Amino acid sequence: MSPSGRTRAAYHPQFAFPPTPRGFVDVDFEAYFDAVSTPVLGITLAAGAEQLDVPLQLENDADFIVRGIRIVGAAQFQFKTPDGIPLSSRFPAQPPVLQQSYQAGGLNLTPSGVFELPTVPMDPEVVCPAGSAWLLNVLNPAAIPTAVAGFIVFFGVKRYAQ
Repeated sequence: MSPSGRTRAAYHPQFAFPPTPRGFVDVDFEAYFDAVSTPVLGITLAAGAEQLDVPLQLENDADFIVRGIRIVGAAQFQFKTPDGIPLSSRFPAQPPVLQQSYQAGGLNLTPSGVFELPTVPMDPEVVCPAGSAWLLNVLNPAAIPTAVAGFIVFFGVKRYAQ
């Protein structure tokens, strides 16, 4: 915790997000997907194989505003927002360029010796209606079978009416 008693944000936006509209309250939230909730994240893909349009189902209690995505895994990922808009036109190239196209980040050992999992800020944020789902495409670009072995986290806020 910081001296003000608040915890540090799990993501760092590039720009300030718009204020919460009157009559609503925003609550920090993380939607977490792993091999238990999303079995494709625990499978082994054949060389060059793809798994397309895997739903990442969101909870239905409130709209979720996604402001960042973190990925760990051994495959390449492509996302479509709940309204069907792809965040990249194709799977990202190697090495990864994290500009709305996503390669699994893995662990980076920084010079300070701290482990860091990179989070890609969403700019602009993506408003997801309650109960909606993202679609995920997964690709194994390797010439051998590879375990996806990963997780995906969407960072943001749930917006509740007061």
